[in-house]
Amino acid sequence: MEKLQDLLQKYVNADYTSLLRQADLDLTALTQLLLAKNVDQKDLSSIFYTIINLTIAADGQFSSLEAQFLKDLFQIESFQMFSRETVEANTNSFLEQLLRTLNLEERTYLIDFCVCLLSIDKTITREEYTFIQKLLS
Repeated sequence: MEKLQDLLQKYVNADYTSLLRQADLDLTALTQLLLAKNVDQKDLSSIFYTIINLTIAADGQFSSLEAQFLKDLFQIESFQMFSRETVEANTNSFLEQLLRTLNLEERTYLIDFCVCLLSIDKTITREEYTFIQKLLS
């Protein structure tokens, strides 16, 4: 089995377009799976917005490349982050609750999306690695 660090390095080495395409595929698949479970569209948007904020906040930085990636992914003009205090206060409880509700297939798409987003700036910090491990546990 491939080590997590080796797998993450493949994402870090991937080009922008490939990561963007994969993130789009992940979100599309996850959306379809959750809608099939009768998750409300408003709730789905809230889940995605929150997970994006938690993912970006993993290392405490919101790089211009991450911002551009989200603009390109969602075809929007800007992305408004939660305050750092909001993210820190909600990370563990939200993640635990969300991960308990997802089956393996849904979790796989979610984790893959998060790894794409974290890899866009060509590095995985120790904090981001810890966040990924939390998603995998």
